[in-house]
Amino acid sequence: MHPLTRRTFLTTGGAAAMAFVTLKTGIAHVAKTGSTAIQGSGVNGSAARLGSAATPFTRSAFQPHVDTPFRLQTGARAVDLQLVSVQQLSQRTAKGAALKGTQFSLLFSGPTPAFGQETYAMEHAVLGHFALFIVPVGKPNGSVQTYQAIINNTSL
Repeated sequence: MHPLTRRTFLTTGGAAAMAFVTLKTGIAHVAKTGSTAIQGSGVNGSAARLGSAATPFTRSAFQPHVDTPFRLQTGARAVDLQLVSVQQLSQRTAKGAALKGTQFSLLFSGPTPAFGQETYAMEHAVLGHFALFIVPVGKPNGSVQTYQAIINNTSL
């Protein structure tokens, strides 16, 4: 029997978590709409859904949409978030090995009270519909809360 390494645990656990989130999102969509079809215009009007294998999240897809609204669906409530910045993150591991792919951060500003970290259905006028894991960061500044999404499309 092979010992369970941290890498194996994270890889297996990450895949299991993504499968659970995908299943949870799909079940919620079916419960809400009664349909198994996920609607979305994709990038540039294409049929592919942003964040899918056919149309992965990229920094260049989001960069032109800084200072534009993104609609986030949280339960029965829709909240508008403003994309504040798209920031490139390190392309190296902690040990200095180069990563293939892309890693970047999306910062949004939105209303308080903050909603919890979770995967939410998002909608944008150009990018279409997609799911995004968002986390509130820092303390609210008056009636404004900052939210962050980390996109990690990397491999060693």
